[in-house]
Amino acid sequence: MSQYAPSPSPRPPRRNDLTFLVRPQNYQTINPATVLAPPFVAQYPSPETPLPELLRKGHHIAAANTAAALLIDPAQASVSDSARIFSLLYARFASLQLCGQTGLAARESRIFGDLSDSHVYRIEQDQDPVTSPWGQHLMPWVMRVMCVRLQAIGFGDWRRGIMQLFEMAREARWEVKRARSAKAEDQTADRQVSAQVWEERLADLGLSVADALVEVKDFEGAVVHLKSLLTGKRSSTVRTRLTLLFLRIGDVDSARRLCSDRKDSTATDLRRSQLLEAVCDTAEGKFEAAAEKYQAVANDATAEQDDGIQAVALQNMAVCKAYTGHLTEAQRSLEDLVEGEKSWSLRGLNFNLATIYELVADSERSKALKIELADTMKMHDEGDRALAEFKL
Repeated sequence: MSQYAPSPSPRPPRRNDLTFLVRPQNYQTINPATVLAPPFVAQYPSPETPLPELLRKGHHIAAANTAAALLIDPAQASVSDSARIFSLLYARFASLQLCGQTGLAARESRIFGDLSDSHVYRIEQDQDPVTSPWGQHLMPWVMRVMCVRLQAIGFGDWRRGIMQLFEMAREARWEVKRARSAKAEDQTADRQVSAQVWEERLADLGLSVADALVEVKDFEGAVVHLKSLLTGKRSSTVRTRLTLLFLRIGDVDSARRLCSDRKDSTATDLRRSQLLEAVCDTAEGKFEAAAEKYQAVANDATAEQDDGIQAVALQNMAVCKAYTGHLTEAQRSLEDLVEGEKSWSLRGLNFNLATIYELVADSERSKALKIELADTMKMHDEGDRALAEFKL
């Protein structure tokens, strides 16, 4: 090589081009009249309502539409402002799922392409010796987990999604190891928090993998995977998931054994176990015995302090009453729950009550009762409620 050969110039920093994320054709505007129950269409917010207010009040359809409008607005769009772009995208996709538009969110998530593409989503940090070997990912962690699931649905490829989750788990383990291996003098509060955050993320990924295995009908693999997580973080949640999975595949005996094997459990865990024992009775068609157990859980003086355990027990008890032919009692119990403070958090409550209305009244009368139910919910909750929720 000639001594006069020019020395190589330093490589310019890579610029992540996110132009493909702010194209108008990426996003579909949702017509609230085709999704929301009639009483909620009337209170659809004005276009000028700020996005944070829409999110706070639970106006998910308006939030999804507003987030998309802000993304594609030429006056506000900046392809170099990745934090803003992904913040709006997260609001868009989270809101779509919360208003029952998971299918649309899955189709739109295909615009991201390969989330592991370092040339698109990673920031080079060659000068930082302690950074991840992958480089910092532009997309927030919680959004990456969400998009892996949505893309698995959108592309119809859950195996690919599972592999992406394992790759993210490898990254999380590396981050935990990096935080733990720091010298004692470098063990600042920030670094300790970082280790805890990554450990929590790793535990959550374990549950996400189990969910993905269930989606591909690999129930045996999901059982084995969840059993491997029983001794780690989220052990109580893992035990609940495993119990419900056993019930889904028809292995009631294993579900019962798991309910009874709760050593050194907290009071909340024990009540949750009692609730799951009642679910086991329900799965076997023992509705009267299940109703009694649900009632016992609901009558527990401390159950009301738990995160929704009492309300779930009361709803399940009402469903059991319906299966045993006590429709009037079931209707009264569900209507009492609708009037309660926790009605907004009970999944399936409105659907179950709408089903009862269909059983106790003719078509015209049941429709009127469903609309009345929607009006009642509107008084208790400012947020959106979908047509399907009331079987309208």
